[in-house]
Amino acid sequence: MGLSRLTLLLSALFVVILWILELFFLKGSIFSIFLYILLGGMIGFILFLNFDLLRERESMKDFIFLFDRKYRNITENADEAIMVYDREGRVVEWNRSAEKLFGLKKQEVIGREYPFEIERDRFMERMDWLERWGSFKNEIVKRKRKDGAVVTLRMSTIPFFNREREFIGFAEIAMDITEVMEAKQAMQDMERMAIFSEIAPGLAHQLNTPLASIQLMAQMLHEEVENPEIREDLLNIEKQVAYCKSIVDKLMRLSRRPRTKKTSVSFCKVVGELINFYSKELTRKNIRINYSFGPPESCRDCSIKADPEELSHVFLNLFSNSIDAMPNGGEIEITCRKVRDWLSVTFRDTGVGIPPENIPKIFDPFFTTKESGKGTGLGLSLVKRIVEEYGGDIKVRSRVGEGTEFVIRFPLNSRAEEVSESE
Repeated sequence: MGLSRLTLLLSALFVVILWILELFFLKGSIFSIFLYILLGGMIGFILFLNFDLLRERESMKDFIFLFDRKYRNITENADEAIMVYDREGRVVEWNRSAEKLFGLKKQEVIGREYPFEIERDRFMERMDWLERWGSFKNEIVKRKRKDGAVVTLRMSTIPFFNREREFIGFAEIAMDITEVMEAKQAMQDMERMAIFSEIAPGLAHQLNTPLASIQLMAQMLHEEVENPEIREDLLNIEKQVAYCKSIVDKLMRLSRRPRTKKTSVSFCKVVGELINFYSKELTRKNIRINYSFGPPESCRDCSIKADPEELSHVFLNLFSNSIDAMPNGGEIEITCRKVRDWLSVTFRDTGVGIPPENIPKIFDPFFTTKESGKGTGLGLSLVKRIVEEYGGDIKVRSRVGEGTEFVIRFPLNSRAEEVSESE
């Protein structure tokens, strides 16, 4: 609209100049007829621009009419987040629920372009759909808040048209269903673990019996046979049987773990021992390790209630996975910090990363992307279960080609005692 006004002003100025030329310099000359034709054309052009301005103004009136006081009060007091945009995607209205949901004040977004991350081509496709076919209803979408947190929304998008049925903008009406989706996911996880706990003991019994027989027969034959090649084959059979039995043991541990005696354990000491344990392999595979929690004596306050063996298992599994994910070398970074009554541990590597479609599955029993025989798919499932039994939680972030980051929170001693008493 600003460009049209500027053109209108320049055109009017040009007409005035032509009139002055006719009045004082060209009166009665041969150019008078040509001048009058040009003058008439300019007046027509001005009228055309004025008509275009009026049309745009009428369109905006139609748009503003939708949000007079009556409708604005409804919008402002709605429980759902309501965001209104013009046809270019600039924010026109942003109600209180939207401010609360996304952490963005109205004055921060009014007049700005579409405030959520979306590819321009994808945005234009949505605009085209709205203009041609109408609304989107009850989409499940994810949007990022100002603080970087991602929320899950159930959202409907409604187009607006003026009296000439021209597309002039759209509104998004969103409801936060993050907690609902998390609760649903937690319920599904519990159902899966309940099923697993039911079948695991019977499965373990069925497997252990023939495995024990095979192992016993292999040992007996090994003592009787003198041929070196056959003895070596029998040793390999024993090793494979032992590997199978270890899987069965993990199954049993995952399905029904006995209560362990928890003591005050120094996190720094446990991780320090694991670093020493893996030092040769890390050097051999050209993997550097950085940690920011210092030696054990400098972090005595970072003690948690845990079984030292189980806590070692948690980080042993993370170390093992990171090493496997960096066949050409890389870096492991471990940071530890106190956040109120919690110990927050970040374990980051620069490995191959996890594809987005696999991230929701990595804590599921038996899920693995490793080659056959190199992984059971139970490691991270056990890690998650141990951490949660200590009253903590574990999150994962990953990008293919960049690496993976696990963030684990444990309650410190004082909070852990409260959790234990509540149980």
